[in-house]
Amino acid sequence: MRSEHSPDQDELLIGLHHLLIDHFDDLPSFIPACLETGRQLLGLSTGIFSRITGSDYEVVDVLTPLEGVHRGDHFSLVDTYCNAVIQAGAPTAYHAVGEMADMQQHPVYIGLRLESYIGVPVYTTDGVFGTLNFSDLAPRSTPFGKREIRILEVMASMLGRLIEREQAQSLLFEREEMFEKGFRHAIVAKAIARPDGLIIDVNDAFCRLFGYPRDQLLGLTPADLTHPEDQHLTDQQYRELFSGTRDYFVAEKRYVTRQGTTIETQISVALVRNEEGAPGYIVFEGIDLTEKNRTVRELEQANQRLQLFARTDALTGLPNRRAFDEALERECARTQRTGETLSIIIIDLDYFKRINDRYGHGIGDEVLVKLADVLRSVVRRSDLAARLGGEEFVVLLPETTAAAGTRLAERLRLALHAVTWPGEPVTASFGVAEYDHESMSPKILLNLADEALYAAKAAGRDQVMKAEQ
Repeated sequence: MRSEHSPDQDELLIGLHHLLIDHFDDLPSFIPACLETGRQLLGLSTGIFSRITGSDYEVVDVLTPLEGVHRGDHFSLVDTYCNAVIQAGAPTAYHAVGEMADMQQHPVYIGLRLESYIGVPVYTTDGVFGTLNFSDLAPRSTPFGKREIRILEVMASMLGRLIEREQAQSLLFEREEMFEKGFRHAIVAKAIARPDGLIIDVNDAFCRLFGYPRDQLLGLTPADLTHPEDQHLTDQQYRELFSGTRDYFVAEKRYVTRQGTTIETQISVALVRNEEGAPGYIVFEGIDLTEKNRTVRELEQANQRLQLFARTDALTGLPNRRAFDEALERECARTQRTGETLSIIIIDLDYFKRINDRYGHGIGDEVLVKLADVLRSVVRRSDLAARLGGEEFVVLLPETTAAAGTRLAERLRLALHAVTWPGEPVTASFGVAEYDHESMSPKILLNLADEALYAAKAAGRDQVMKAEQ
């Protein structure tokens, strides 16, 4: 049986007006009032306010005649109609799910046979908090209208603002309560200042942080302790604090101790107003981040070194295949922009397996290291020599033609002859190819150089071959 309810504009506005007048200052009563108002205005039997955390769908509150849906229940988000709301980040409505072929296998339709549904996202400053949604077992005869969707969006917006306000008030209350109970002996540095910034009380942790006895801190201002470069860092936050546009702020800021040492801190600053609403005093909390930030910087430097190691061949110290591939992509892109030339040389040691089998892998490793040394000594600073893997190496030659690359390869080949190798003399085969930015990809360039390398091997090894292009 189809639902025929379709509220007119006056009904919607009157319902919203009563909701605002009666419940807007109280979130716990606003939520069920919101659900009941929505049910009445839309003529739908079920109203749910949900919270979405990752893939979890939590029923925060619900008004419904249905069994199996209760406050506090958790479901997988993908198994709800609300998943479409979250995916779209916008209102979603179905007036007759049974007529939608792509929805008839949906878990909600299979389990509850919900025919009509409308849901909107509830946003806070942190992003999507959850959804406000209404549904019914009966389909609607007509789709949901723009006014109905807009009214739900207004409700959801009010919910979001109330949630934000409650969270802010809760956080401020917790800070004040903690201050009252543990100000003097708290492990966090705390201070109280007049609205003009003059410090009127500090705890022991504050004294330890700044290195001053308590009596020398009283009468100072935070600006007297602030690092010169951070003097105006929080000016805007203080202006917003006093104007009433925010209740507190958190920031990272540097200060200078009595000993002249710079400390890095995270400060939390709240303005407490008197009964008339005028500024009463400022509460300051500071956490020393100096060691933590130093550790973070050291970790960042370590990560940079790890990134370097991830692009470096451990045996030879040359860039590895990953680093070469990235450089080749960059150079090909640059060549396409500028029209300059670009060539590569692929190098493969001759009979390397025989060296490993005859002298052992230790000698084989020495051979690879010596080859890397030869490459470093011969190639230009603008070139990139890398180890592709095994006994195969490559040289990337920006602004170089195949002819010039062939000459360099010949120099490398002859340089190998002059090396004193462990075990036995070592030679290599070379394949040279030039990049054509109008018709090639980096992969094709590599394939051409490989083909030239195979030709050098086939010609008897210890050869330089240029690709036919």
